[in-house]
Amino acid sequence: MIDLIDTHDQLTELMEQIDHASKAKYVSLLRTALASNRIGRIEGLSLASGHLPGYDRIHRCQNGNPLRIEVMGPAVVEADGMRGLPWFQDPGKTKNGHSVVLKVVYGNVRVLLGGDLNVPAEEHLLDIHAGPLPEDGDVAAEEAMMQRARAALEVDVAKSCHHGSGDFSTRFLRAVNPVATVISSGDDEPHCHPRPNTLGAVGRHSRGDRPLIFSTELSRSTAEYTKPAIATQEEIRLLVAKLQEAEEADKAALQRKLDRLLDQAERNVAVYGLIVVRTDGQRVVIAQKLERRRDGTSEEFDLQWLMPDANGVLSTEEQ
Repeated sequence: MIDLIDTHDQLTELMEQIDHASKAKYVSLLRTALASNRIGRIEGLSLASGHLPGYDRIHRCQNGNPLRIEVMGPAVVEADGMRGLPWFQDPGKTKNGHSVVLKVVYGNVRVLLGGDLNVPAEEHLLDIHAGPLPEDGDVAAEEAMMQRARAALEVDVAKSCHHGSGDFSTRFLRAVNPVATVISSGDDEPHCHPRPNTLGAVGRHSRGDRPLIFSTELSRSTAEYTKPAIATQEEIRLLVAKLQEAEEADKAALQRKLDRLLDQAERNVAVYGLIVVRTDGQRVVIAQKLERRRDGTSEEFDLQWLMPDANGVLSTEEQ
């Protein structure tokens, strides 16, 4: 892939050349962003950027912890005097494989956001960050490469690439070497993400004796029978209309009924499968919302902690 668009001015010029009747989603997205007047400039990101603008090594948060967001990919290469991105088998793999990859470092906590990477993309990034990649069977060279790769890519928490797709590099998983992995995937999709081999490989190649795997798809269940959402919505609309026309004495009871319905109509994602990650730069808590509160308690979330040892290294074991 050549003819890269790196700057705001290049993008503006390109949009002027494209047919305004084009309904391509990405073209429409970019055109809307440029016309919104809410975005200052749109710039291309790559490994050469070093970090997300404004989040370099000297940026600090309100609590004093340093925060930097490193750009780990895509990695532009040069060949025959031209800059470009490698071709990965087909258009889909190439577009996905050149996702923006970010490494967030907040205090002593590291998080990887890996986009939609696939095998050729992950091997390409390994080669760029820790290459050359050794031949199969060269154990010493493999170990040396892995040490270089972990110096660049190892994190504490990883968001699994491409929703837990089976199109992954085991070497890349070993390099990332997280304590916890979060897999985000949708319900109504044909790919069966996360794939069984992905779950097994993530567990095997994560750090510690009891690494954590969180999956929005697998960790929650739903009732076999639920009230049709459309009926609930109609009931809410009727109650709102009644509330607007009700006498003052009747409004409190109608409002309570409306509040109960709104609670029942909470989006499923807020109940089923939501994974929340929070950190103060030293510790990490990862929470899943319970489907119902534990008996005799008011607990709404199941919490898992990553705690630092004496050297600041995070693990799932209590210190």
